[in-house]
Amino acid sequence: MLSGIKVLLAEDNPTNQLVATHMLENLGAGVVLTDNGVDAIEAARRDSFDVLLVDIQMPGMSGEQVIREVRERPGPNAAVPIIALTAYVGPVERDAMARCGADGVISKPILSIEGFGDEIRQIMERRKPPAAERHANGAEGAAGGLLPELADHPVFDAGALASFAGLAGLGRVAALIDQARSDLAEEAETLASAIERRDQKAVDGSTHKICGMAGAVGAMRLDCLARALNTRAPGPCDMRYSAVVRTVWDDTDKALATWAAESSRQA
Repeated sequence: MLSGIKVLLAEDNPTNQLVATHMLENLGAGVVLTDNGVDAIEAARRDSFDVLLVDIQMPGMSGEQVIREVRERPGPNAAVPIIALTAYVGPVERDAMARCGADGVISKPILSIEGFGDEIRQIMERRKPPAAERHANGAEGAAGGLLPELADHPVFDAGALASFAGLAGLGRVAALIDQARSDLAEEAETLASAIERRDQKAVDGSTHKICGMAGAVGAMRLDCLARALNTRAPGPCDMRYSAVVRTVWDDTDKALATWAAESSRQA
């Protein structure tokens, strides 16, 4: 039901953490867990997610504060669905959550895995913008017009992998994809962090490595992005590029995982 969905879960109670994580993983989602509001905001600033699940009652910083901060601060998750988790769900609570930027509220305790997944999916679908708006808010939109050439390159082109599969077989292609996803994930995060540190030397080194890997597995938009940053040498680095890197990598990783899964089913 939530296959391939990447979830940020902010929940301070250990029991609730175990229950929610177990349910989400069994629904097919990948889960990043934080147990306080400060770490949740940092995770939302650092990485891209498909949905944020935020407990409202957390010590130090409330879930409401977390939601407001994510919504108001520019970053990769400012426009993604955010769902509040709370034991008290009445009209007053729903109105309060809507005002702070939440797209929906799910009540605790969570008793049904199917119901939990269905509620998340419904709230996510309500948040989804029209196709034209999604295009505008994609990687080229996140670039703020800095890299319009990204729009001319597909996220993923299966040609290279299909050719390799014809020569080496699907088993070796699966191993190649696993290795590439691991290496590219590490390098994309290295690049984004280097941009945030304004470390031009590290940006140059990281983009060079990505250029050497991305095209080989059909990651065309990521390859385009790395080449643009490598040749353009924006230095001092524009901080907006870090969000673009993470957005493009997230889209690329999903495309590679989907292609690998479909190929395995056809084998």
